Amino acid sequence: VCQKDGPIDVHKSYFVYSIIIYTSYKTNEHIVCKECARKKQLSDLFLSSLLGWWGIPFGLIITPIQIAKNVIMLIKSPDQSEPTELMTQRIRQMLATKQLETTT
Repeated sequence: VCQKDGPIDVHKSYFVYSIIIYTSYKTNEHIVCKECARKKQLSDLFLSSLLGWWGIPFGLIITPIQIAKNVIMLIKSPDQSEPTELMTQRIRQMLATKQLETTT
């Protein structure tokens, strides 16, 4: 994303928004450096804090959970000496997809 040198990995952020009786939430995966991951996590934390509470009852239940998950991801830092298992899985999926595209 940023074109910086440095280790990249799969980082997660969590988002929720609600409108009266509708609540939507998701986990986002970003293959980026730690700095870009923090920006995305902070963005989802901020937006969820603003938009998550407006649904009854699930907005009131899910919003604190998504906020807590973002805070944990901001604090928790993967070991950057080697890729995480999730990064290894995503790379394998991308390679398999590429292989399928070239053979068909």
